[in-house]
Formats: sequence, structure tokens, C-alpha cells
Amino acid sequence: MTPAQWRGGFLERLMAAPERARSSFSAALAREGAQALTPVLCPLVIDAAERAHLEALVKAWHAGMHQALQQWAAEPGSSLLKLPAALEPRVREDALRGRAFGSTRYDFVVDAAGRATLIECQAGDPSGMGMEEASAAAFATLEALGGGLQRASIASSLRRFVAPHPATAGLVVFVVHRGAFVEWDVERLVKTCRAEGVDAVVADPSELTLRDGRLRLGDRVVAKVVRDSIEELLAPEHEAASRALMAAWASGVVEVSNPLGSIAADHKVLLGRLRAPAVQAHLSAEVAQLLNESVPETVGLDDHPTPERSRWVLKPSDGYGGFDVTVGPAVSDDAWRLAVEAARESGRTFLLQTFVPAERADFPVVVDGTLALRPHFVVRSGWMHGDRFGGLFARVRQQPVVNVHQGGGLLPVYTLAS
Repeated sequence: MTPAQWRGGFLERLMAAPERARSSFSAALAREGAQALTPVLCPLVIDAAERAHLEALVKAWHAGMHQALQQWAAEPGSSLLKLPAALEPRVREDALRGRAFGSTRYDFVVDAAGRATLIECQAGDPSGMGMEEASAAAFATLEALGGGLQRASIASSLRRFVAPHPATAGLVVFVVHRGAFVEWDVERLVKTCRAEGVDAVVADPSELTLRDGRLRLGDRVVAKVVRDSIEELLAPEHEAASRALMAAWASGVVEVSNPLGSIAADHKVLLGRLRAPAVQAHLSAEVAQLLNESVPETVGLDDHPTPERSRWVLKPSDGYGGFDVTVGPAVSDDAWRLAVEAARESGRTFLLQTFVPAERADFPVVVDGTLALRPHFVVRSGWMHGDRFGGLFARVRQQPVVNVHQGGGLLPVYTLAS
């Protein structure tokens, strides 16, 4: 059986009883605390050969990013990345020592011929793994899913990275601001860690204190912190709340998963260096070939006075969530011109990336209370936890900017059993 044949059979079974499937799936998401996740009732299924190829690609991108970061860190006075001045020395030190990565996600699209193209690196960010776990739990309730599929839990992979020995890990605190969009996602991630024996909790940074040389949550000593976004910790409205954590981190009294170096790795302008000879000279011929085949042209907006709308995607180097991304071929000439003007006036670093048409497929979604097939764009993501491959998931949306923040759905990726 091929993935296409499996998908056809699954959709036929699902749509034979759409109301029962919709009700079961939605109820499961609610039990998982994932009501905010847009329900999309068909997973992504691949075969073992494709999975092996995608894993090799993700590892190649990761190896390239290591080299790109180390070379940036060795360039004195480089203005390529805009970083907080107080943190830049520690960021560069992490990059130079090859420890700039924690949980890192590589987003890519696959065309009709099966060729994958890298579009983004999201470093130091655990968000999405809890959503994938919740989504997989919801799919497990569908009779139409049947058997013959394999899935590796990305949340469990992160647990092994954060706390390889649960019984001796101590208190692990996942820090996220209360009320943040990803709070429920982190809660689900913590649920997986606790089920696997880790003493893990979610806390707002304001709940942490630094006393007697220890970071504490109430009266308990914190052994490790897993952070979501250093940028949010440093935002003016959160600076006071994050002060104890940042002080403990700077003095080395607490271990933090997702190091400061990931601030630099998160800048998408670095993708433009993955095909550079200076970077590839330190990589194997096989990895260099994979990078040349899968990394699109990525240049600074300032390098193109009049970028052609039909050729480019415009995005901020330090962006996330699909915000401020403009897909040139999907908008009008006027909308493109206004987006470029706004980017130039923003004071942020914007880049241009070669437009690559995203994969499209029909997915069952809730329309007027029942299931209906609608065309969606598909973006896939591969995870690295440290330097270990952590798994795959996919996101889908009916509009070309595909992101859960924008109302997209998040799907587990299953592999057909041999």
C-alpha cells in the first residue's frame, strides 16, 4: 500500500460517518485541553523511505546551521544579526562552542515531485510538540484510522532530551507567560513529561525567585528550566517578571534548556549562508549536496531595491507565527508594494526568499457543523533535540501563510508499517 492509497481509503471510511468522526475528534481535543486547535481530520502519512530521506535532510540543515552560526560568531563586529547588547557575548560564546541549539524546528515544503525545500529554522522553541501529542490522541479515537501505522512522539523525544533520567532530574519548570497563546500547548507537553516520570510543571516567570543562590518555585529548588522564547522574557512588559530567572541563568545556578545561542539560530537570514562554500567546506559532500538541493535563495531585502512580486516571499528575519510574512505570488501588486515599504520602514531585518509553491491537498474540516473536504496548503516540520532527530509533524491551512497562530491545523505524521 502506498501513502496515497492509504489516504484514499481513510477518507472514504471517514466520510461514510462524518458526524460520528467530527464528534469523536472534537471531544478528544477538548479532553486534551486543545480546544484552540483547528480540527483537521486527516493525518499526513508517508512511507519508510520518505521518512528516512526527510530525517537525513533535517540533520543536514542542522549541521549547516551549526557551521553558519559558528562562522557568524567568529566575525568581530558583524551586524548581520540584531541582538540585545547585554546578551550578545553569551550568544556568541554558545555559537562558537557549538551549543546554540536546544529544541529546533525546521519548516519545509514538498512539491509534487517529492522535492523538499527548507523555508525556516525556528530555534529554541518547544511550541507545537504538545499540540502534536494532542492531535495524535484525537486521531487515536477515530475508527477510520485503522492499523498499520507507526508514529514517534515528538513530546517524548523532548522529554529524553530535557530529562534523560527522570528519577534524578529534579524539578523541571516549563516557563511560559500565563495567557500566552502557547500555554495550553506547553501544558500538554508537561503532561507527557509527567507521564514518563519527570517532576515537571508549568510556571509563569514571575512565580520564580532567586534566594540563597538557588532558583526556586515556592519553596522548591528548580533543577532545570525549559523556556519557550527568550524574546518574550526580555520584552519590556515582561522584564520585571523575568528578572529572577535571567539572573539565575546568567550566574549559572540553574540549567536552562534552549540556550541563549538559539536567539541567533532563530534568525532566518542565516539560511542564506547554508549554500556558501565557506560553510560547506566543513561539511561532508553528502550533506553539502543535500543543502544545495533543498535550500532556496535567501537574501536581505536591502540587496534588492525593487524585488519582483512573482519571485519572492517577504519575511522578517526574527519573526514567528507567520506574522508579517507576505507571499508575493498570492497578493496584488499594490499589496506587495505596501508590504515592502512597511518592511523597509520597520527598523527590523527583512529578507527575501525564493517562492516555492507549497504542497496542496484536500483535508476534511468542519464547515457549518459537519465535515467537508477543502483544499489546504501543507508545511511540514522536522525536529532536532540537541543533535538528535526528534520527529515530524505537519501544519495545514486554506491560505498560503500556514501557521497555527493564523488558524491552521496541526497534524501528526505517521509512517506506513512495512
